[in-house]
Amino acid sequence: MIFFRLLQSNGFTIVWARSSGNGCIEALARVNDERNSIDTKAEERQAKIKSSQVSDYSQRLNANRSQLPAISRNISDYISRSESKFVAFGAGRILDAFKVYGGLNLSLFSYYVDNYLFEASSIVNGLPILPMSGLQVQENLIFVLFTRENSRALQTIISRSHPSVKILHWSDFKKPNHSALR
Repeated sequence: MIFFRLLQSNGFTIVWARSSGNGCIEALARVNDERNSIDTKAEERQAKIKSSQVSDYSQRLNANRSQLPAISRNISDYISRSESKFVAFGAGRILDAFKVYGGLNLSLFSYYVDNYLFEASSIVNGLPILPMSGLQVQENLIFVLFTRENSRALQTIISRSHPSVKILHWSDFKKPNHSALR
């Protein structure tokens, strides 16, 4: 298969691979590099990844992705019913997953804030990215956090610079009648 030859010709060893059944090939590969080499005694002591662990991960990933269209519809519906401007906070992999697997229309958001990605580029996936400090304080902003966790620390940071905003996490949209959405 071309994919495997491509990996091998670029210095990778394929550790595990399979067809995911949805048109994708899943592979776990390790770069062949002396700095990454493991002596055989250390390798024997080291826990190895079992194919069942990779398979379990893949199943959980597909199950999570299958929820994204419904959550995206709930986010879109909420934005459509509101007169506020919306900020997508975190313009990385989670927002990408909502776009690709959930069909979320990113044009519904007025601003995209990501301090980390902004250090690399002011535009990501064609979207203008702002650092938190670049977002002017204004009324009627609602932040939707596209982050792994809905941390109290992150909410505090946002509230300090934007005291009157509403802050939601994407997980609040799993159930459209969640109390945070009222």
